[in-house]
Amino acid sequence: MVLTDAMRARAQELSGTGTFSRGQWERLAEGELFDGMEAWLPWLADGESLLTDLLGPGSQVVLTEPRRLRDRAVELYDD
Repeated sequence: MVLTDAMRARAQELSGTGTFSRGQWERLAEGELFDGMEAWLPWLADGESLLTDLLGPGSQVVLTEPRRLRDRAVELYDD
């Protein structure tokens, strides 16, 4: 997930709306990256886009820690 300035501003607005998620919104507003942050995307973005939508022609993506990526994908799929 790539945090834009607009997404960070929206997270700042949301940080005052409730105690349950305040810490997560504050982290996102500060631009902090953390595991599971993509779960908050529906509240931050107007529409959905994939990483490949943001890349230009000829761009390359390098995936590191394949085991961790696979495990996280399984977790997200199971939810």
